[in-house]
Amino acid sequence: WQRINDAGKNTMTFDFATKYTAFNNSMAKGSYSGCKGAGLLGMGKGKYAVTFIDNHDTFQRGDGNEYKGNILQANAYLLSMPGVPCVFYPHWKEFKSEIGAMVLARKAVGVHSESQVSDEGDYSGYRAWVTGTNGTLIIELGNKVSSAQSGYTKAASGNGYAIWIKTNSAVKPTLIVTPGSTTYKTETLKIEMRAIGASGTPSIYYTLDGSDPKTPASKK
Repeated sequence: WQRINDAGKNTMTFDFATKYTAFNNSMAKGSYSGCKGAGLLGMGKGKYAVTFIDNHDTFQRGDGNEYKGNILQANAYLLSMPGVPCVFYPHWKEFKSEIGAMVLARKAVGVHSESQVSDEGDYSGYRAWVTGTNGTLIIELGNKVSSAQSGYTKAASGNGYAIWIKTNSAVKPTLIVTPGSTTYKTETLKIEMRAIGASGTPSIYYTLDGSDPKTPASKK
């Protein structure tokens, strides 16, 4: 936090404090005591926190092996909390469907870097209510995982974790991952701009079914 202040609060930082408190020193040891009040998130400074479980440096040091059996629990926590989460690519490659469901839950509720958190827990389990722009998300870990949450829909679950969501308005984001970019859409939209002649007026063509826009019939 001191480094961020030194930069006039014009920067973000990888939140190593959350990584080591919540993941390495807690989940890796079968405990959830470090999930409450971890790192910059616990200080209410998620706006400046790039949260992560592992990266190319820490993974090479062997940190990732410490919680090999808890990768999905760690990602469930990462993607439910404030801050700007950075998913480790090897985790994504191995657990695309599970992590994808977590991402969509976050987007549906509108969890963001400054979302408010109300939580409870100890070494045996953790539960948090996270407020987004479109509702509330509940993340449950360890012995706090429940069979149902009144008024909530289960969005993601697995061994030792569950994510429940309740939205203010109906939304069903779609996760589209392409090399170099990730986008979230409620419909498949393609846009193409064509300049007519050397000094002609550009025209925009679009389709909503994902096909290439080719004819003037779709011009807007």
